[in-house]
Amino acid sequence: MFADVLDEPSSREILQNIRRTLGCREEEIRDFRPGPSGMMNRSYCFRVGEGEYLYRRPGPGTNALVNRRHEKQSLLLAGELGLDPTCVYMDGEEGWKISRYVPEFREPDYGSEEDSRRILAVLRRLHASPVRPDYGLNPWVDGLLLETQIRREAPETFRPWEGLKARLAPLAAEAAADGVEPCFCHGDCYKPNWLLLPDGGTLLVDWEYAGTADPGVDLGYYLIDGEMEHKAAERFIREYLGERFTEPLLRHYLNMAAVTGYYWCLWALLREVRGIDNGDALLRWERMTRTYADLLTS
Repeated sequence: MFADVLDEPSSREILQNIRRTLGCREEEIRDFRPGPSGMMNRSYCFRVGEGEYLYRRPGPGTNALVNRRHEKQSLLLAGELGLDPTCVYMDGEEGWKISRYVPEFREPDYGSEEDSRRILAVLRRLHASPVRPDYGLNPWVDGLLLETQIRREAPETFRPWEGLKARLAPLAAEAAADGVEPCFCHGDCYKPNWLLLPDGGTLLVDWEYAGTADPGVDLGYYLIDGEMEHKAAERFIREYLGERFTEPLLRHYLNMAAVTGYYWCLWALLREVRGIDNGDALLRWERMTRTYADLLTS
């Protein structure tokens, strides 16, 4: 069963982790098979008794990009807030995780206003929580750290990005001076991390980049990955803000979309330098980040 999916050392490690966590015997682990996997991790579905579970195994190089102790703390907080009740156990050192498998769900459609309302209701609830971890994503500052790594590992690779960085620096400074209160954010709000359930429930999973941050980090990544142009982005931001909407806040969230998009471009660029495939993500994110930069600096 496992040999069809994993090499022997990996299967021994995963079996041991499952046995320890669920208190079962090896022969009780059934239907082990590949599960849904994202850009960073690999996952496997399996059954024990009447329960069905998902095992997440960090992908190559991901533990160098993610603080797993912070992720575990955020995951526990998300469970307490009722935003992600799926986690059974996560190892805060090695990054593997066992979750309850959700058999029926769909990802949101970026073009659906109804889906946007569902995910924005969850984000408003998340951002309104009193939780304030002492860590979190700052896309401009953390992007500078990624730039340093890129320059160190492949000095010429960053050169084509210098012009975009210069255009975005004033937008980052403007957003930082806007006085928008940092709050508990997910940090990785593209659509694969949303589970829309048939009963109308909405779950937000994979809290690897969560922490205290500008709420524009969450809206911005959804806008960038969804390739939402100006009018669609404005509708999305208006829906999120409701009666709090103002033109200065609209600009703040658009600025944050550009800066957050830039961060994810550098994240993907560093992965490319290290030989990790991003699919078409970097091309899409770069196009949208430049589109927002054009809009905001014209």
